[in-house]
Amino acid sequence: MLAFVTLKSGSDAPLLFTTLDVKHVTDFFTSGFFQHLRLYQYCLTKEQAHLALQEQVMLETAELGFPPLSEAMTEAERDDWQASRAAAAAAAEAERRARAEAEEAARLAAVEAARIAAEEEAKKRKPQTLEEAVEFAVRDRLAAERKAIEEEHAKREKELLDRIAQLEAARAKMAGDGGNKSRGSIQG
Repeated sequence: MLAFVTLKSGSDAPLLFTTLDVKHVTDFFTSGFFQHLRLYQYCLTKEQAHLALQEQVMLETAELGFPPLSEAMTEAERDDWQASRAAAAAAAEAERRARAEAEEAARLAAVEAARIAAEEEAKKRKPQTLEEAVEFAVRDRLAAERKAIEEEHAKREKELLDRIAQLEAARAKMAGDGGNKSRGSIQG
């Protein structure tokens, strides 16, 4: 190595390595590189067993699918679209409520019809014991009293409504006459 780095005769080029540099390089090769030379030779000349593993990994990518901006809605179109959606939702809710109310009315009508049928069946049946006879008599008497009270109530309500109509007509007549008549002239 010294032969390569020493100056040739007639050459004035500077030295590339000093003697100390050459000593360091020589020490490195003898203590490190050449120490493992047989290992390098073995690894580079012998066929090695290769274990090749392959793993396929599937990556899912989200497709956002946004339309281009040229196809975007204007703010007015978006407002109209939202209003139509809200109207459709309100109509669907109203339809659902109407259907629920109709179902509830049908259910109540069926319950009432069953109650009336049960009462009619009970009226047709003859009492088997004294308690049932008393119960039937009380029930019939209560039904008759209830009917009489309802009729009386309807009669009084009609009379009162007629009286109110007469008073309102008299008041309107007084207002039309300019209030010339005294209050005592209202007949009732």
